[in-house]
Amino acid sequence: MNNDEKHQTKRSSPALSSAEGKSSGASLRRLAVYALTAPGAELAAKIAAALGGTVFLPKRLENMDLPPGLEASFFDKLAEPLSSRFNDFDGHVVVAATGLTVRLIGPLLRDKKTDPAVVALGQDGRFVVSLLSGHLGGADNLARQVALTTMGQAVINTATDIEKVPSLEVTARDLGLRAPDLFPLPEISRRLSEHDPVAVYDPGNHLLPSLRQHLNLFQTLSSPPRKDKPAVSVDYRLTPPETYAASAARQSVLGQSVLGQTEMGANARSLGQGDDSKVLHLYPPVLAAGLGCHRDCPAEDLLALLEESLISSNLSIHSLAVLATVVSRGDPQLAPSVLARRLSLPLLTYSPDQLDSVQTPNPSETVRRRIGAASVCEAAARLAARLGPLLVDKRKGEKSTCAIALISSS
Repeated sequence: MNNDEKHQTKRSSPALSSAEGKSSGASLRRLAVYALTAPGAELAAKIAAALGGTVFLPKRLENMDLPPGLEASFFDKLAEPLSSRFNDFDGHVVVAATGLTVRLIGPLLRDKKTDPAVVALGQDGRFVVSLLSGHLGGADNLARQVALTTMGQAVINTATDIEKVPSLEVTARDLGLRAPDLFPLPEISRRLSEHDPVAVYDPGNHLLPSLRQHLNLFQTLSSPPRKDKPAVSVDYRLTPPETYAASAARQSVLGQSVLGQTEMGANARSLGQGDDSKVLHLYPPVLAAGLGCHRDCPAEDLLALLEESLISSNLSIHSLAVLATVVSRGDPQLAPSVLARRLSLPLLTYSPDQLDSVQTPNPSETVRRRIGAASVCEAAARLAARLGPLLVDKRKGEKSTCAIALISSS
């Protein structure tokens, strides 16, 4: 039996209503709301209409009246839609016993960075419990939104919320900082919840200004932290090798996860698993990579040059914000476009005249004759970086070139 046979879907009416979409301001893109009883179904429909979501109800309630425009799907057993659609939604609201919900979602959990938000409440709507992915997944905020709808009480028991101290993973996310490894986070959060100051290295002031109301909880460092003590590092540079031996290898995990082929990425994964750093590394997206290549250059070769350019200059691939090249290399089938899609980064393209308007340290008349501009990778990097300085001058591969610039904050 396929999912279409298990879950019959209908819309109560083609008419639109003000409840369609997330008119209430809920932050989750897609929401599923489940119920098991008739009173629970009425509450589920109210929540889905208010927050913008799909309701999942027992088949025996298939003929109940629903708000206009509300999508509903019907099941034989609650476990069926919850398990088969768990990762199709950003958030799940279950109008059922908390214990039942815990048993159903337990086998579905994978990673706190990717698991969706789960909230549970009784059919009276009095208490709305944030069960899973409270911070990064948004369950705490979802519980508050649901509680406003049901006139109930959100139940949130994360230590940082109770103690009214910052949730660093949420603050980092809201600032656009990237955290590829959250392993050190629990110890840091524990210290904050116990009001034990945490050391922060933030030379670019990417994080600390947002923590100014809690500066008593943070100790500012003037140099990168040692890996054997809980701390937070916010920088586009890798921690010096003498302090953090595996950092240069760890940073290529993004390339490994994207292409799954590079030896460098495989080595990074094996080294990263053995790393015992207590430092939470946050990376600001402040680097622009300019790329040049022959038309037949493989994306894997371009990635290898990009990783080599970053690692050799002690820069993190997690701080890459944008790729850039000449317009003639912006074809979707060519390496720069393929690489941008695989890295989930935007690709900017510039005309030869635009590239020629920028001063670069390594112009080439040969490149000018072929492309129409004396520089591709260095000029493209600087243009994408709002004329910020080059951190890595042109590096050459067999069929490609690469340069890295720091995006100007002005």
